[in-house]
Amino acid sequence: MMFTQVYYHHTRRSYDYHITEAMKQILSEETGRECFPEPTSKENIEQYLKWDDWRVLGLLSQGKGGEHGEALRTRCHHRSVYHTREVPLESEIEESKKILEKLGNLAEFVDDAKRSWYSFDGEDIMIARDNKPHKGVPLSTLSSVVKCLSPVRQRRIYVSLSNKHEAKQAIEKYRREA
Repeated sequence: MMFTQVYYHHTRRSYDYHITEAMKQILSEETGRECFPEPTSKENIEQYLKWDDWRVLGLLSQGKGGEHGEALRTRCHHRSVYHTREVPLESEIEESKKILEKLGNLAEFVDDAKRSWYSFDGEDIMIARDNKPHKGVPLSTLSSVVKCLSPVRQRRIYVSLSNKHEAKQAIEKYRREA
């Protein structure tokens, strides 16, 4: 629940996108690079540590960060106009691709949540039984809840606030015609 309700909340993900893009522009303007210096030397680490919240907020308040900095300052973030379920059917993924195509340049970004609550592909968590740590039993064989978990693959399509109404209409039209 924490993943979908907090970490992957639609508004939070929009702001994550804006801050990432604003930081790329700010760093490019301030340092000539779109990323922080690699922590390969003491000097690079010292440079990185200068990028605290106060510095970034100050640069944003000065109008830095381009259109994404402006979206952060004015709280006019991109809006989600389409989303699949947390564990979508393949038909929903296909529908999202068709809707993205119909939206064309109205779509600003697509956000794909890929999160597995439990390691389905990797090694199972072993649970010690009968005080014998070397004789573990896979957790998925002991818990019906864990056994039934499906990985989240939710997809959202975002548009700018100014294009939200037009995008919603395009999606409605697509669904009527489909």
